[in-house]
Amino acid sequence: MKLNARKHLTLVVAVGVLGFIGAGQFLPNSLIVFGIFGAVFFTFAKEMDKGIPIDLIGSILAVVQWLLGPVLSYQLDVSVDRYQMYVAEEAYFAFAIPATSAFICGLLLLSNRGEELRVLRERDGRDDFKIGMMLLILSVGSEFARPFAPGTLAFFFHMLSQLRYIAAIYFILSTHRFKWLLIVVSLSQLFIRTAEQAMFHDLILWGSLIACYWWIIKPRTLPVKVAFLVFGVICVSSIQVVKREYRDAAWAGENPSFALVAYDMLVERSAFTNRDTIENAIVRMNQGWIISAVIRHVPSREPFAGGETIREAIIASMLPRFLAPNKKEAGGQVNFRRFTGMTLADSTSMGISPLGEAYANFGSGGGTVFMFVWGLAFGTGIGAVRNYGRRDPTFLIWIPLIFYQAVKAETEIVVVFNQLVKGSVVAIACYYAIHHIWLKNSGRVLGDPREHDIVPTGGLADIQRH
Repeated sequence: MKLNARKHLTLVVAVGVLGFIGAGQFLPNSLIVFGIFGAVFFTFAKEMDKGIPIDLIGSILAVVQWLLGPVLSYQLDVSVDRYQMYVAEEAYFAFAIPATSAFICGLLLLSNRGEELRVLRERDGRDDFKIGMMLLILSVGSEFARPFAPGTLAFFFHMLSQLRYIAAIYFILSTHRFKWLLIVVSLSQLFIRTAEQAMFHDLILWGSLIACYWWIIKPRTLPVKVAFLVFGVICVSSIQVVKREYRDAAWAGENPSFALVAYDMLVERSAFTNRDTIENAIVRMNQGWIISAVIRHVPSREPFAGGETIREAIIASMLPRFLAPNKKEAGGQVNFRRFTGMTLADSTSMGISPLGEAYANFGSGGGTVFMFVWGLAFGTGIGAVRNYGRRDPTFLIWIPLIFYQAVKAETEIVVVFNQLVKGSVVAIACYYAIHHIWLKNSGRVLGDPREHDIVPTGGLADIQRH
């Protein structure tokens, strides 16, 4: 799995230069933002079928929610209820552009980007379908047991219930004739929950992560990949436009059809040309309104925290509650109220994001430095998993379980740390139990690329041969 350092170094330099230009306000903010987005998006399009681009997905989400959403809000003067930008454009982007660029640069420098495609194809995949079935059954059982679990174990059962998505990846990489049926079964609860709750974030996130493994089955040309991504952007944009009306109907108990609501809004009412629906769609992808509220409130009304929330996040993720009964709760209400000065219902979860926390703790300059360090730390974790994947390629299948919360740009740092620590524990424990205990046979561990006397069968190698 050869490290593709040159391509990433080019992207890091490009993003770094654009971030420096943004800090000095040397060019229009919109031009800089679209330049950063274009550089990351084009790199993602080129490399999406060469490995699991978790670092590039995190970079795209950061650019979209911290830069692209805000620049559209400023350009169109979006003001929907309290979802508006609370500081002048120059003040916001003087921090947001260099800080976001610093995060991306740090993330890509140490994420150890490699060619996971080859090692995943060469691994022994004969037991992928059987493992997928085991994970699916374990996930369903955990979902039923979760309501009865004590509070200290609730998150553990939640993590186990997420194994259905890892099962779907095993099914994708298998050659079983019924694998597509089982993929649908694995993802069925995600579709059902999305329809019932009218909440699309998990559907989009898990769909994107799982699609990465579908791409590695067969390489595509760059035009095909770009066309697929453009189609994906159109779908996500359509969901953003439609979901408010669909959600209002669903929460009112009307049991709406998403397809009919989408047709009515996109075709009958031409929602993409309606300013109100466009503004609502921009609001949904704009995390900048919260960050701008932090910039307005800190330090004029609330002093800089000086790293307090970061220390609390580390303690909360490392220590169980019986050892730290007063440790910080996830949910974001405390930080939101404290650093924005706004009210928020206890039932509403709304974080100020790592970018907002960076400013709340250290201000503009220190916050930019922190975002670079935060990117380095995040990238180091991704790099460690990729390094281990060189020796045991099947573990690369478990990447989403570890990082799926961490790539979300709106998630506060305590949630990210909590997910990384507990996701790693669950992923490593389940992987070891399955591959190094259950499948261990006469001292042989399936999926180990060092077993040169074994010819892989039943996996991607067979797909390519046929």
